Amino acid sequence: MILDHLHFDLQGKIVLEKMLFKAPVKVNRSMENEACFLYPLKGSLTIYAANQTQGTNEDYGVLMKCGKYFAETHRNSQQKIQEIVAV
Repeated sequence: MILDHLHFDLQGKIVLEKMLFKAPVKVNRSMENEACFLYPLKGSLTIYAANQTQGTNEDYGVLMKCGKYFAETHRNSQQKIQEIVAV
């Protein structure tokens, strides 16, 4: 469930966004052929690409090509609300 979603758009594209949510959440985005930086402020993610799986948490961001992966959030009994920034 998405609790809050803030974003900054430039020429019709989302350039920067911040999302506050409770897992599980599913967000569909079409950002083909763009670079993405994902950084969890609270919580953790697993990112699945064609030939690689990468976990990330509050201390670790990921830079990759948008539209070539999907991400799964993790439920955490200690931290029910999660927050992520994407550029």
